[in-house]
Amino acid sequence: MTDKEKDIFNRKFNRWLDEWELEQELRVDGSNSQSIGAKHQIPFVEPIYKDIKAGDILLLSSELNSKETGLIDPLFIAILRLWEKEDNNEFFLWAPYSPFTQPATDKEIKFENSDSRLSVLSLWNTHTSPKDLLSKSWFIGELEEKNRRDALKVFWYSLGMEELPQELENQVGAKLFNSKDPRQKYLTRELSKTEIIRLRTFELLNDKNESNESVSEQADNMVYISVWYEEEVTEKTQLVAGDKKKKGNYLKFHCEELPLILIFRSNARHQQMVFELQTDDDLLKEKIDQFLIKIEGKENQKLKFENGKSIQDTSMDFLSFSLISPDGKVLQLKKLEPDDV
Repeated sequence: MTDKEKDIFNRKFNRWLDEWELEQELRVDGSNSQSIGAKHQIPFVEPIYKDIKAGDILLLSSELNSKETGLIDPLFIAILRLWEKEDNNEFFLWAPYSPFTQPATDKEIKFENSDSRLSVLSLWNTHTSPKDLLSKSWFIGELEEKNRRDALKVFWYSLGMEELPQELENQVGAKLFNSKDPRQKYLTRELSKTEIIRLRTFELLNDKNESNESVSEQADNMVYISVWYEEEVTEKTQLVAGDKKKKGNYLKFHCEELPLILIFRSNARHQQMVFELQTDDDLLKEKIDQFLIKIEGKENQKLKFENGKSIQDTSMDFLSFSLISPDGKVLQLKKLEPDDV
């Protein structure tokens, strides 16, 4: 980093850090536990909003919001675009709002809004869900068309498919360099808030093949990993202004139902990730390319194997995926620790 880049990084990082530290203090003493959603008190009626369209800002039903965050923190989302139509159902791309007024990373964007709770969109946490599921919500307002287009630009940037436009540099947060950065805890927490609706979406999409599998079982079979890891750092200046680059990751998983080993590795230099299936079973070897990796979230993408390998370009920092058998069953994976490998 140049001195100018470090200065910009520090200013962005510290603005977010001030809010984070204040919230952590409030979380400890509980003094704010009833106030976060106070501005949006909704009558106790069944939420239903059927006219979903791009640009809508919605407050999701509490049944779609995780109760694990420790604060009464309603889940507001923005509908970014119609993603696809399938089997007479429409699927929409959406992103949740951050509870803070400052973006945490370069994949969150800040908009001017009189309601501080609707200031920052988390484009790293985008997902697609069917209209029928999203209709369990209240209509709150609309995202300006220019803001919606800008949010989509950051979304494509978060996938590594486009460069971040220079005019949006001042609206996004500081880049995330390091695994010990306090923002890692924030990202994990915010992802957990969307867990229920992600799992409900996943469950609906798999009803044809798995009619009796519960949400908790789906969660057990889903793997959440960091695509990259970082070297150890000890100096605070390195943590904040970190010049560290992404390093590749290497993980092994054992399949509980079948004699399979799934290997994941990422290559930082080429911005690639590789899934590899291995087995000593001769019958399974013949079917190895019939398995699928389902990437949950961003595009609900299914990756195919060729000669037991699937190589994909990626810039995602986090990944949630499942291993799907040839008959459509979601298999359970157990991470192997170094001593087990």
